[in-house]
Amino acid sequence: YAVSARGGLFISTNGGTSWTLAPGCDLLPSGTRMASVCIDHTNDSIIYLGGGDHNYYSTGSGIWKSTNAGNTFTQTTLTGKIVCEMVMDPTNNQVIVAATNTGIYKTTNAGSTWTLKSTAHTFDDLKQKTPTSRTLYAATTDSAFFRSTDFGETWTEITNGIVLPAGVTTGG
Repeated sequence: YAVSARGGLFISTNGGTSWTLAPGCDLLPSGTRMASVCIDHTNDSIIYLGGGDHNYYSTGSGIWKSTNAGNTFTQTTLTGKIVCEMVMDPTNNQVIVAATNTGIYKTTNAGSTWTLKSTAHTFDDLKQKTPTSRTLYAATTDSAFFRSTDFGETWTEITNGIVLPAGVTTGG
């Protein structure tokens, strides 16, 4: 699976030798750009697309979901955001954390609702420490770095390896 800001979701079934555009991408609103993809680890027919182009910070369309391997997509309740990255909980496919241009959001019901879990920052990256870890790391465009040890429920800013107390920021 790969996404392109102007192309949509591409799927390869032969190790990357050839790629096919997911048919549902043609049905998305004109000008919809994609920045990230998250595949359900229990059912690869369930695909989440993160809208936007985080390289150019254009407008974003939030998160789109397919339950039929990309043949159609419906928009989740997280809309109007650039979604640069998503990580699914390895123990619960209903839980997804999304890094966006307005903060970090989390769903516990497979995208039906989303809750803001971070301070308002323009996030640029989100990574899981290991494939089974509860620890997530997120970076912002203004050089802030955050860590969550409870799979995105709470976040702490880290500066030069120092964990800052809750409510204290570097101002940068």
